[in-house]
Amino acid sequence: MLNPAQVKPFLLHPENLISNTAIEYFSKGCIYDQELMPLLIERMQNTKTLEQLHLFDAKDFLQSNITLETLFNYLGNSDLNVNTRHQIWDIISNSDLQLLEAFRHKLNLLSLEHQEKINQRFQLTSMTKSALWDQLRKLCLDATGKNVNEFNYGYGTLITQEMSRRSDLDPSEILSILNPENESYELEYGILLAGEKKLHEAIPVLVDLLGHEGDLVTENAVGALVRIGSSDVIREIAYRFPKASWDFRLFSSDVLGRLKQPESEKAILDLLPVEQDQTIATSLAHGLCTLLSVEGIPLVSHQIGQGNNRLVDLEESLYVNCIMNNVHLPELERYKHNIERREREFLAREREYAKLKKKLQKVNPANTNRLGLSSKVPYVASEKVGRNDPCQCGSGKKYKKCCDS
Repeated sequence: MLNPAQVKPFLLHPENLISNTAIEYFSKGCIYDQELMPLLIERMQNTKTLEQLHLFDAKDFLQSNITLETLFNYLGNSDLNVNTRHQIWDIISNSDLQLLEAFRHKLNLLSLEHQEKINQRFQLTSMTKSALWDQLRKLCLDATGKNVNEFNYGYGTLITQEMSRRSDLDPSEILSILNPENESYELEYGILLAGEKKLHEAIPVLVDLLGHEGDLVTENAVGALVRIGSSDVIREIAYRFPKASWDFRLFSSDVLGRLKQPESEKAILDLLPVEQDQTIATSLAHGLCTLLSVEGIPLVSHQIGQGNNRLVDLEESLYVNCIMNNVHLPELERYKHNIERREREFLAREREYAKLKKKLQKVNPANTNRLGLSSKVPYVASEKVGRNDPCQCGSGKKYKKCCDS
């Protein structure tokens, strides 16, 4: 399998699919260093289709004065795609506060929402650890009985990020709220804290939570375990995997694919051949591809031969894996043709969507809001919506992957 140093040059690859995979490799693996953003900036400057780069996966990349200056310069372009603009806002608003101090005079180029986020981050730095805990508990108390889209969940994540920087934060304080029976949002935030602090003692309970019924709990547990990144995480999952529930196996296969370590590759190579459920097997096969495993290529090819599974496009995953490892398979040309065909179909649907939007705007501008088509403000659901339900903005994605993200 390739290591991070070998993947970095692919950030500059001219094929969007390859460069986007490289961006995702570091983002999903929570691998960040100062070399990534300059490479991505270079890739941005060498493309005419900026909106096709997955900048949303770069929101946590480390910045410098030079990269921030470049990003702010992009915001001065009135022709910048609205989605790309929003993604750049996200990157900037997540940047180190000491760096942002020098750009306070340019923060008006961000949306009001992103300006408020930065202001909140500055305010939180002046609070004591005790005050931060009080803020978090009050937020969780006010959120009792509410869906995640019905309160300011994002503010809680800012609190946990600030708390994680405090050297006097006692691990026992975090462990005390990591109770699977805890129905408060404290559990979700405790998971985030455990990940931010790379709390090794939390590994057993975090692995337990991979089988939890709540989507947000399991997703946060996946992220926390990847951030901890210990080989103990891999061993714990591999030990439990064969006899675990379907949900556990699905989420833990995601963890294994995101931990860019040889032990993770070995675990999947051992688990995939004996996995009977096709959805889980597909997830494991995809994990081998995200690890850029050469040894796993025959297993992934075999899994593709088992038939289509809508969980993930394994043809695309294997194609990228082979290209980045310089491995030739006779079927790669067919895979590439299928990938390009699906991309054309997607773009055709996008063009039809844009035509519909334009037509509705001519008839009645209010129609764009009815369909969630407004490009100036994010669409807000007017009624409760489950995180696995189709998003009401009309994107076709699940709510948790769209307006809830």
